[in-house]
Amino acid sequence: HFAITSLNFSIFVTFFSSFCWGNLSVGLAKKMSKMTREAFPGTTSSPKSSAVRVGDTMYISGQLGMIPETRSLVPGGIVPETRAVLTMLGKVLEKGRMNYKNVVKCTVYLADLKEVAEMNKVYSEFFPEEPPARVAIQVAKLALDARVEIDAIAVDCTQ
Repeated sequence: HFAITSLNFSIFVTFFSSFCWGNLSVGLAKKMSKMTREAFPGTTSSPKSSAVRVGDTMYISGQLGMIPETRSLVPGGIVPETRAVLTMLGKVLEKGRMNYKNVVKCTVYLADLKEVAEMNKVYSEFFPEEPPARVAIQVAKLALDARVEIDAIAVDCTQ
């Protein structure tokens, strides 16, 4: 009786998974074929896009507090770097036809977690109401010896 039951269960699982997951994957493939992928070239020589937009979601690469013309860090430490990072983030969002209100998630990489309060003061200027979900973590080292780097995910809810 157990062998028959497990055989019937096996047949059911095979049928159910091929029917349900098959339809799901076909539906997902159709949806993906309607989506467009748009990459926004980076401003450095690194082999990366500054952002990639797929459908209504934009994935923004980590931004540093750089002076665009010289590709060097803004002087002065965490406060001016954070302001430059978030200003650059805004420019990338604009390229993707979005703004700060579309940001749903940020990851903040800090050279020293002791600077999180100073970073938060500037961060709050850019996200004064309903800030995005966020994590702030200390890392061993950032490019150019930066104090802060921020990446983000934004969603265009108007589509």
